[in-house]
Amino acid sequence: MQNENNDFSKVLIGRMCGFDDWYVSLETEAEDGINNICPYLRCPPLPGYKQLSMRCFFSFLNQKPSENSRRVTRVLLDPNEKNGWLSDGTLCIEYGFCVESMEGLDGIWKFNYHDKLFDCDQKQNMITYENDIPDGNDGLQLYIHKQLLEFHSPSFKNVICTVPLSYGTNLERIIEFFQISQAVRIGDSKELASSHLTFKSPIFFIFVVIALDGNPSDSPPNCRRFRYRLQQGEQRN
Repeated sequence: MQNENNDFSKVLIGRMCGFDDWYVSLETEAEDGINNICPYLRCPPLPGYKQLSMRCFFSFLNQKPSENSRRVTRVLLDPNEKNGWLSDGTLCIEYGFCVESMEGLDGIWKFNYHDKLFDCDQKQNMITYENDIPDGNDGLQLYIHKQLLEFHSPSFKNVICTVPLSYGTNLERIIEFFQISQAVRIGDSKELASSHLTFKSPIFFIFVVIALDGNPSDSPPNCRRFRYRLQQGEQRN
């Protein structure tokens, strides 16, 4: 909605890729004596990341749905009440965003497990992991594409569900584990990290990154070595 100062209000869209304070709005740009109205997405500071790979969707809505404009490039409209682009003086825009991956300052691209992909509810192509430890990140959900999981275990092929996963307050460690399980190279540290994760579901997978049998000096240089123990818990109804 436009105010008296020819500014547009900001519409908060909440949290994406683990960061808050994203919003969408409109702005005007003058070109050859014509004021163009442009939608835009504004993101908060993203410490630790250089750039994002994301899918964006904007659609100018008409009173006649068949006239809706869903182009990704410039759209020329003549907004007025008669042609349906304005409703009580309001221009309506539908939008959607999906951050697919993020590039860190080290140049390594990582998956975004915080958000669902477009159309995932219709396609049923994602597995949801939900933290169930009280006093932790209670109820926080992480999302992984089923195709990535099926690569490691065919058990996920016909699964459409939310899988309880106990990881308490250690959110960064469980995300790090998922990154490694999808073959993302993590850091240059030689530090040995240990974690204990519990899947309260009969469905889980184990992916061995580096075997530590033998002398640690035999490990490849500039690699980070991880040891994870996955324990199957009681099945929930």
